[in-house]
Amino acid sequence: MPTKTEIEARRTALYDIVAEQYPMNVRHAFYLATVRGLVPKTEVGYSRIQWDLTVLRKAGDLPYDWIEDGTRGVVEPATYPNIATALQETADSYNKSLWEDADCRVQVFGGGGGAPGGNGATPTLHGRA
Repeated sequence: MPTKTEIEARRTALYDIVAEQYPMNVRHAFYLATVRGLVPKTEVGYSRIQWDLTVLRKAGDLPYDWIEDGTRGVVEPATYPNIATALQETADSYNKSLWEDADCRVQVFGGGGGAPGGNGATPTLHGRA
């Protein structure tokens, strides 16, 4: 079990690691910490770094925006300073429905989450119900 002094030294070194290359994710900080010998390259080592980063952030010692989580999306409503800007943005993003009166609907299915057509996707036609 590390002593309080060892934990503080690890957190100071971890702060220095993140400060050198921020923003970064937890895994990146963990790998850099293992290279510097702060923790072993194990799940326990990863958990220690994750916990230390949490403690540093909650204490206000490490800015929250220095650690990124690229796996989580941010959902924010579209807001505008005034009605004129809202109307202009709406007009700029308007897309006419070219298939509204068609007898079929075109759908493109792709595999693996890539761009449509990039993974052997083929258009399919479906009649209207």
